[in-house]
Amino acid sequence: MNNFERKLPPTDESQKNMIEKFEDSIKPTDKFEETKVKQLTKSKYDLTSIKGFTEKKKQLKILKMKQDIIDELKSSIDIFDSNELKLNHSFVLFVSQIVEDFFNKPKQGEIKREIVVDICKPFFENNTELVEMVLDLVFDKIIKTTWIRRNKQRIKNIAGFFLELFSPIIQSSLPSKLR
Repeated sequence: MNNFERKLPPTDESQKNMIEKFEDSIKPTDKFEETKVKQLTKSKYDLTSIKGFTEKKKQLKILKMKQDIIDELKSSIDIFDSNELKLNHSFVLFVSQIVEDFFNKPKQGEIKREIVVDICKPFFENNTELVEMVLDLVFDKIIKTTWIRRNKQRIKNIAGFFLELFSPIIQSSLPSKLR
């Protein structure tokens, strides 16, 4: 038999079933494994002149951030028993606040919602609608990001820089009794 000859499909029903079971077993079952985030490699060339490159780069960055926070939160939550957090609205509030603080750019609400639903779904009987309903109920309690909240760390870093810069001058001008 030549290696290039076409093999005929098995005629026996049991052989067909075995082949179908095998094909089903090698298909990936986890949806997350199918959608691994591509890594953008460093390049010494300026690729921004390619039409749509910056948008693609932003989308990849957001997907990477989304994957990172999901992985980190899921690994942190693994220490809890599923019965401890089952149907717990404060857990949804907690996860929502973390995601709100992490994704602090405008117009990322849908991404935030997807992350919260994905993380909380196992504790709500894998019911997406139930998690979204609880999320709608606790939405008013989430501290929303503002300009100051988004830039709080930048403000702290700038203030710390100026305090370190001028602290020797301030200390030298103070009377020795106040030191």
